[in-house]
Amino acid sequence: DKVLVARSEDNGQTWTDVVQFDDVVDPVLTLAPDGTVILALQRGTFAGTNLELHRSLDNGNTWEYYSALPSSGFADKPYLAFDSEGRLYCTYIIFDFGFNIVEVARSDDNGQTWNAPTTFLDPVNIYLTGSFVAVGNDDVVYVSWGESASGKVFFTKSDDFGDSWSEPLEIATYPVVDYSPMTYIINNKISDFIGIITTIAHSNTEMLLSYSYDAGATWTSKLLDSTATNPSALVQANGSVHIAYNHFPGNYDDGFYSEMRYITSTDSCVTFSEPLVLEEGEADYLYSTYIGEYQAMSVGLDSELHVTWVRKTL
Repeated sequence: DKVLVARSEDNGQTWTDVVQFDDVVDPVLTLAPDGTVILALQRGTFAGTNLELHRSLDNGNTWEYYSALPSSGFADKPYLAFDSEGRLYCTYIIFDFGFNIVEVARSDDNGQTWNAPTTFLDPVNIYLTGSFVAVGNDDVVYVSWGESASGKVFFTKSDDFGDSWSEPLEIATYPVVDYSPMTYIINNKISDFIGIITTIAHSNTEMLLSYSYDAGATWTSKLLDSTATNPSALVQANGSVHIAYNHFPGNYDDGFYSEMRYITSTDSCVTFSEPLVLEEGEADYLYSTYIGEYQAMSVGLDSELHVTWVRKTL
């Protein structure tokens, strides 16, 4: 697979292709407090470390490779998050052919060097997948993940910059047992609200939202859609929650279609708007053609909400 980096200087109206990376997947882009743009990529190899970091020091005009993430084996689905002091956190899943491990590492120098990863290994729920990292209020670090055999969703947090972590808390059970539940954390860094969305990767199953108003002490869960995957979300400073995701109406016999949908909540997830279809098109059963993947959301300098996604075709 290939990853293409493009940049815009007019608030997303027009775009210029900058660089293409070959034989990589699962790109994750983040911005350091000092303005450095950091890109994590997963290279498809079982030989040695397969997660690599690239950076741009000139707003995305030029890029350089500068670091490998310190995974202990073949790693999948990296995610990145900075705290307010510039510490960079990364989480990913280690596949060890019999059980899966969640690892979390911290860098104090924009990813040039990393501390030894913290490992979460569950002797009972052994097929851990879909870890995610985010930084919340007062630079508390949050990590979530799912478990394939049981459907359980877990949450842990650190209030000492990743040096120690709370006992993983089972916050919900996903309604479908599947190989690859994925979790996504949403928060706004100025309140104790945390949301965790769980879906199945590349599959048209339920989208589960779990949310907490007290920094993860107690949780409530609700289903948002019955045929959804690949969500992206954010919480604004006013508490409004925005979610964009891929929706698959219909079935294989009747003909597959895919939609990019958007929903929002202005009452802290008590209710959500009716879905707004941003784009729709045909899809096939093997998911080689569909609308929506690798979506991202952001709020621009003009306070407008920006949503990007992939239109995948053969």
